[in-house]
Amino acid sequence: MTRIERRHKLYLEERLKEELSEHVRGSLRAQLESLRQTIRARQQARDIAKLQTQTPPPQRTDFSTDEEWETATELFRLDLDETAANLKLDSSKTSFYGRQAADRELKHIAKRRAALQPLPQVPATVHIETPISLDSIDNEELLNQRNTAAAFADFFPDDKDTFLTGLKEIETELENRGIDWKFWCSGHLLHLFPHKKKAEKLAQELKRNRLLLGAPNAEQS
Repeated sequence: MTRIERRHKLYLEERLKEELSEHVRGSLRAQLESLRQTIRARQQARDIAKLQTQTPPPQRTDFSTDEEWETATELFRLDLDETAANLKLDSSKTSFYGRQAADRELKHIAKRRAALQPLPQVPATVHIETPISLDSIDNEELLNQRNTAAAFADFFPDDKDTFLTGLKEIETELENRGIDWKFWCSGHLLHLFPHKKKAEKLAQELKRNRLLLGAPNAEQS
């Protein structure tokens, strides 16, 4: 448990001792459970990392400067936190608050990793294009490529038109196959593909939670 998490846990526990409305107490309990899930998932991620790689954390003796070692150590921790966040998202037991926290954590990890490892400059003559033939790609991989093309269009504004062209080709191919790509590429549903019933149940659960929390535009989502 990090220092910030420990302080937040103590804060939530102290607030729960106060006389509060049931709505506020429910929100605090949900946040506390989300925090516990994060801690459990991080430990599970550490166990998985040990089993898969048997690689210890970076050692100072392996680097020539303190700065290189500190960067490698932070990247190692980011990998563990990313695995933990994905475990929470993949678990059917994770609460709505837990999913929100995991989603925020993944965004923070991506931002911090990009700061530590800036993306290499892509020469103007190099383009990442849609594969020549889409027929040989299965539906799930095609959905992943659709999301990748959409992300690259944002990351590389100079090549945006190229990626948008590839994006349109992929979306057209998905539509020709009868795949509702807008449904599968929204929220955290893609990891359930092609189990439509499970995905629809999750979508309804997220919508219901947003309505309960009074989120704007929840009826249109």
